[in-house]
Amino acid sequence: MDTIVPYTGGQSELVANVIFPPTEQGITTWVQLDGCTGSPQVEKEKIVTHTFYTSCNAGTAVELYTIEVGGHEWPSKYVWPTSEVIWDFFAAHPKP
Repeated sequence: MDTIVPYTGGQSELVANVIFPPTEQGITTWVQLDGCTGSPQVEKEKIVTHTFYTSCNAGTAVELYTIEVGGHEWPSKYVWPTSEVIWDFFAAHPKP
């Protein structure tokens, strides 16, 4: 569980006087900004849940990978290939 930036929102144990919004609220904002329609698709593989919207404006996409274990640390590449997944997303969705 991430106590520095809580996934479900709330106060950080490390950053004083900061209340973080829930992750889902941020995703909802991006879905609206990118004009995504329809329900998200969800795929689960071992410890990772991938939630994504495929019908968004101008080649944009909104994707959320939720790692079920761990905290506020970068997962080992042996646990999940975080760096590669992020690179693949930005390579597939270049900014004009």
